[in-house]
Amino acid sequence: MSKQVIKTNLYMDRTYGVKDGKYIHSWEPQVKPFKYLEDPGCVWIGEINITVEAPDNFDPVSHQVAALHAQKARALREYQERVMQIKEQLDKLLALENKPTEGK
Repeated sequence: MSKQVIKTNLYMDRTYGVKDGKYIHSWEPQVKPFKYLEDPGCVWIGEINITVEAPDNFDPVSHQVAALHAQKARALREYQERVMQIKEQLDKLLALENKPTEGK
């Protein structure tokens, strides 16, 4: 295993919700790779170092390939859904145009 040190930024992020019919909020720690302008809902705490251990034989290519396959499947699914929506719209329009008239 090899140790990797990552320099990053720690923020406290305000979260909102409803619990038991009551409006609640809390502060949750967030790690972000960049420092951006402060806003009241996300306050910068400071820079931190995170140490992680990576296997010596770690190969990111297999993870990248899997992620690309997932993106491809999602893109194909979205494409097919959009094509079906367009087909339904066309079918409806053509049904209106080809509606038989009575008495002819």
